[in-house]
Amino acid sequence: MITPKHGSNSIKPIVCYKRSRFGKYASHCSFGEPRLFYISIHHMLALVFVLFVECVHGMLLHMMWTTPAFTLRPRHLQVLQSYFHHHPNWHLRLYITDTNWANWRMILRPFYEAGYSMDLVTIDEEFLTLAAQVSEEATVWLENHEKWKTGPYYYSHLTDLLRFTLLYRDGGVYSDFDALLLRPMPIQEWLVGPSAGRTVIGRDRVPETCDWCLTGGMYLAPGVMLAERGSQLLKRALEIGFGGAYDPTVFNHAGPRAITMASKQVSRDLVIQLPSEVFYPVNYKEATQLFKAAPEGISAREMLERIKRRAVSLHFFGAQTKNISVEKESIMDILREGSVAYHVTDGTSIHLDVRASSKSTVQLEVDFGKISPSSCSGDSVAEINQCLSTVTVTPDPLFGITTVKAEMDGTTTIVSIYNLSALLTVTVKTMDRMHKVFELVSSLRQYYPNLPILVANDGSQAFDTPAGPKRGFTYLPLPYDTGLSEARNIMVDKVETPLMMILDDDFVFTEHSDLGYLVHQLISNRLDIVAASSPADRNQHGFNYVGLLERRDRQVHLIHGDRGGIPGSTCVRVDLVPNIFVARRVVLEKIRWDPILKLGEHEDFFLRAMEADIKVANCRSVELTHRQDPHWLNKTPYDRMRSRVWGFLKMALQKHSLDTLSVFGMTTMAIQGK
Repeated sequence: MITPKHGSNSIKPIVCYKRSRFGKYASHCSFGEPRLFYISIHHMLALVFVLFVECVHGMLLHMMWTTPAFTLRPRHLQVLQSYFHHHPNWHLRLYITDTNWANWRMILRPFYEAGYSMDLVTIDEEFLTLAAQVSEEATVWLENHEKWKTGPYYYSHLTDLLRFTLLYRDGGVYSDFDALLLRPMPIQEWLVGPSAGRTVIGRDRVPETCDWCLTGGMYLAPGVMLAERGSQLLKRALEIGFGGAYDPTVFNHAGPRAITMASKQVSRDLVIQLPSEVFYPVNYKEATQLFKAAPEGISAREMLERIKRRAVSLHFFGAQTKNISVEKESIMDILREGSVAYHVTDGTSIHLDVRASSKSTVQLEVDFGKISPSSCSGDSVAEINQCLSTVTVTPDPLFGITTVKAEMDGTTTIVSIYNLSALLTVTVKTMDRMHKVFELVSSLRQYYPNLPILVANDGSQAFDTPAGPKRGFTYLPLPYDTGLSEARNIMVDKVETPLMMILDDDFVFTEHSDLGYLVHQLISNRLDIVAASSPADRNQHGFNYVGLLERRDRQVHLIHGDRGGIPGSTCVRVDLVPNIFVARRVVLEKIRWDPILKLGEHEDFFLRAMEADIKVANCRSVELTHRQDPHWLNKTPYDRMRSRVWGFLKMALQKHSLDTLSVFGMTTMAIQGK
């Protein structure tokens, strides 16, 4: 330990940790017990940089905490944990103002004992002077900082200056302490090609009028950023935010406003703007929903599933939510679980998301396919997790489900990998509406490029096109007016995968059409049929065609309700769902559709499914868009063929000794004379 000179202002304390090499991961650092060093502030930045270059080849993560250490709450440490979980080889550089080292040791002990790489840097005037040297505007601003301190947003603007200058000088990732990382940052997807001073930043929306915003009321939010050294966007943002026009009375002057205006003045190739859903899926005005069990009438799990489909990070806006407690079964509570039950692949290799919590060897075993490496060990939890983050699983293409077992500390974690291409076939029935089919297939291929699709056409023009592979699907022409029921029976007999998806031809896939989620819920909960939801139907008709079937004498009523939720999911048990469902092929072979019913087969199918004790569920977080044409106007040949539905529905009711069908309180069919 270097002893400080009493009365000397040139000596400042920082916390350093004893580094030890990682064996085969020699390019990374690990921590032992913390030791308090006293070093000259003038050498501090150089020392930190040398240590970083010497022992860290992972990404540099910049974070700041400008209030006392004891104000860090569990939710903030959850943010730190989320970064080390997804990127265990990253190096954290935490900039602090509080020099109560005992508190920092206590708070950060779980991380340095696990071996994660970090150092703490004190923010004081000498540090600021060195940091600001990258920009003339920043230097001048700091020379007058005693004047700016009287402004209402001084500390906010100071944070903006630091995140811009430090990222510009060193590169890396900056994150606020209220931004949870939901999955690994796909940096190689964002930054393609050689380094050129680029910046990756997310957009967010301003609820009020904004004269400096981007098109559509969007602005660039600097709460999470990735930048290469010498970022041209950050350089220009410093010039705009802290130049001669600096206004200490405007909150967003030096941060969002400056970087948004800067983006208009640098080459587009140097600014990768991500949609708001990636870093800011929840607007700051709605952030309180993250802490509540049932935000806006939907389950927290449903909301979280929707968020995770596109989001990399989730900002919970600490300034707005600091006084809100985390409710049980809220999104913030669910995120504490941190477990991954399954992965989905379309036939390609994947990285396994399994992490260790203790320093013991992890043995990995796969039933079908290959896994590499098959074990991970090390001198620290961080080292083991760095190894686990590299584990790649290549499923056997002949098997739909691959199971990975991870044994550690006497416990076994099981992760299922669903190879959808070998597991599921999407089936579509049409009647010469091939334009609808092409739209459906095109939308599906954006998300599932290799999934088998079988299209059956029983229109008058069906045999104008020969059977076989077509543009993204397999085509099956059928005799004219074979009917919906018999066409589905034929497809059941043709399909070879263990699961089928039943679809009408007027649906479209979106980012919320998560087939992997439906498959996982069906298999893990031993269900037979699991359906998505159709928000377009809810918007048009006021309800989803989902609910319970209740027989009363010679009447059958479709009523709102469910038979209970499925724990840990967004799904509920029901009796009837729309034709956007995944089912076990053996179940469909058993139930089948009544070929007499060319239309109006829906209620008959689910009445018989209920009698056979088929387990049906609806998952509200999975959605397909229904682009239904107004067939009730009876304008086209298809419309006229479809108008026969009432006659077939009458036959279906008579088959079950029924004379009335009521849908959510409205009588849909009443057979006269009974």
